[in-house]
Amino acid sequence: MPDDTVQSRALLEFCAAVADKYAPVWPPTEDQLARDFLAHFGIARLAHYDGIIKWCGEVGVQFSTEELPHDMRGFNYWHENTFSITMPINGGCLISREHTLFHELRELLEHNFRHTGRPTAVGAALESRAEQFAACVRIAVCLESSKDFVETARGVRDPLGRLFAYGLAAAATGVLILGCMSVRQLEAHFDAQQLAQPT
Repeated sequence: MPDDTVQSRALLEFCAAVADKYAPVWPPTEDQLARDFLAHFGIARLAHYDGIIKWCGEVGVQFSTEELPHDMRGFNYWHENTFSITMPINGGCLISREHTLFHELRELLEHNFRHTGRPTAVGAALESRAEQFAACVRIAVCLESSKDFVETARGVRDPLGRLFAYGLAAAATGVLILGCMSVRQLEAHFDAQQLAQPT
């Protein structure tokens, strides 16, 4: 049996475990699915774009880049035992590339849910769920990263400075979470600015 077929079972096994866990209250929320996904596969490995790409290879998801139409952020497909994600060259928009990659991964998870006989959504509903999943994963990653901010603040000796550092940590975390929640709006604004610049 080819290695990629064995590796690609990682997603199927995860989805089967989720289907068993939430069988009485199917489907799980995207927040529940995101938390289970990160707990199962490891949040540290999924915190950055390059790490997510490496993880894809480890679980049998083929990753590639190519020139895509401006309005296409990425796409995924599966054929037999091959799961693939294609992203724009350089990952596309810097502020949303992780979000887009998690969106595409969520759609691959849906294929596995269907395989287990437990689909969660189709069409526009799946698009909405994939967006929620991506935002929930990114928020969880930001909250994990904020622990480093808090530890840094805790190390400040001056009480007033420490209070200020805690405030900065909270503000930075809030900005990151807000960015995760409104990434598509930020992306659209960024794209509009890029198009408005003279060539």
